[in-house]
Amino acid sequence: MAASGMMAQGDDIHELLGGIRSEVAALSTEILSELKSSISAVKTSLQVQKEKLKDIEESLTDVDGRVASLETMCATLSKDNERMRAKLDDLENHSRRNNVRIIGIPEQSEGTHPTTFMEELLLEVFGKESFAKPPVVDRAHRSLAPPPRPHQAPRPFIVQLHHYQTRELILRLTREKGQLLYKGSRIHFYPDVSVEVAKRRAAFNPIKAQLREAGIEFGLLFPARLRITHNGVRHFFDSPQQATEYIQGALSLAVDK
Repeated sequence: MAASGMMAQGDDIHELLGGIRSEVAALSTEILSELKSSISAVKTSLQVQKEKLKDIEESLTDVDGRVASLETMCATLSKDNERMRAKLDDLENHSRRNNVRIIGIPEQSEGTHPTTFMEELLLEVFGKESFAKPPVVDRAHRSLAPPPRPHQAPRPFIVQLHHYQTRELILRLTREKGQLLYKGSRIHFYPDVSVEVAKRRAAFNPIKAQLREAGIEFGLLFPARLRITHNGVRHFFDSPQQATEYIQGALSLAVDK
């Protein structure tokens, strides 16, 4: 009976192990199926993401190309704009080539006939002997700024001369005579230039002040070129930086900023 009992017990264990194996196999199959399904879903998702990344890369490549094209276009337009501005500035200055700008004439001195007034002023200030024939003024007017208040400086006068040679003669006489007076008021004659050229010329003012104080001969050529004459040699500078380096080095002059 003991042997029979042991055999029965062995059968039970064998059956139990078989059941466990079956459950493990079934569970493994289920897990593998779920894993395959998950892996398949991941692969599908990765493929979708890969395609999206490819689309993004293609879009970025297209955007890069467009940006590069726009940058090239902007650079071209910028150069064209600079050329057009320079051309317009040149045309504006050409239209002013017969003009002079006069500073310091008291307000209302011109009365109701500024053109006649200016022709007479030129003869009075420079002397009739300075002109082969009386200067002809085509137009004369104050700057378009509002009239000044009492004790403020008078507005500049813009004068268009009929002949370019007369304008050049007036500017030369201005340099030669130095101080000019009209009815006790000191007046100044300048070339009438565009705003852009005026800014470029004004950039040389600190340098001119130092040269004037040191008694060194200089001149400002059109449109904005400084000429310095030192020891009989003429030097030309197209930028304030170049001129500053020269006078600080060769002339040992300090330039106030």
